[in-house]
Amino acid sequence: MPIVGWMAGEYLSGVIGEYARWLAAIVLAGIGARLIYEQFDPDGRQWKGDPTRGLSLIILMFATSIDALAAGFTLGLVGIQILYPTLIIGVVAASMTVLGLVFGRALGLRFSQKAGIFGGLILIGLAVKTILG
Repeated sequence: MPIVGWMAGEYLSGVIGEYARWLAAIVLAGIGARLIYEQFDPDGRQWKGDPTRGLSLIILMFATSIDALAAGFTLGLVGIQILYPTLIIGVVAASMTVLGLVFGRALGLRFSQKAGIFGGLILIGLAVKTILG
C-alpha cells in the first residue's frame, strides 16, 4: 500500500507542482488531528469488536492499509524515493504486530490514550516539518 500511495503521490506531485508540499502537510496534519480527536471519544462510541476474527479483522486490515497508503501518498508528493521507507514501514509494522500480540492488553489498558495523542502530535510535527522543508 505505501508503494501504491507513492505512485499516486508522484503523479499528483507532477500535476500540482509546488502545492504538493502543502497537500502533503495537510494530509499528515489531518491524520494526526483525527488520531488525537479519536483518543477522547467525545460521543462515547467505543468499538467493541474482536479484532482477531471475521469481518472485524478484514476491516482492521483495510484501515491499517489505508494509513500505509496515505503515508506512501505523502512521500510521493514530496518526492522521496519509496524503497527504503517501504522496508522500514514493513519492518516496523511486523515488529509492532508481534509486540502488540505479546504486550497488547497490558500496555493498551495503561497507555492507549497517551500513545494515540503522542502519535497524533508526531504526525502534526511532520506536517510542520514538511511545510518548512
